[in-house]
Amino acid sequence: LESVRCRGSAHLQFLRKRKLNRKDALSMLQLAVLELTAVADPDLRTRLYAGYACFCTHGRLRNDDANCVDLLEVEDVRDPEGRLIGGYVEASAAGTKTGKSK
Repeated sequence: LESVRCRGSAHLQFLRKRKLNRKDALSMLQLAVLELTAVADPDLRTRLYAGYACFCTHGRLRNDDANCVDLLEVEDVRDPEGRLIGGYVEASAAGTKTGKSK
């Protein structure tokens, strides 16, 4: 920047920026409990909340980004005997927040 005023203003804004406080990541045990809850809890609402938390965690999604998902494609992976052994989920979002947008 050529302008001394702009540089000074930008510097002051940077100095006033609050420190980013991140929460601790989920442990493997916590995530395993969420996954088991999503498939085995008798209460539907609890299964939905746990499944949504797993979706956000495994997809590395913020809540707002997960709410913008408008298409899910699921691909099963099966062993030679036809048993389900895994799979992939591909999600398309209508709009997401990036590092450069607000």
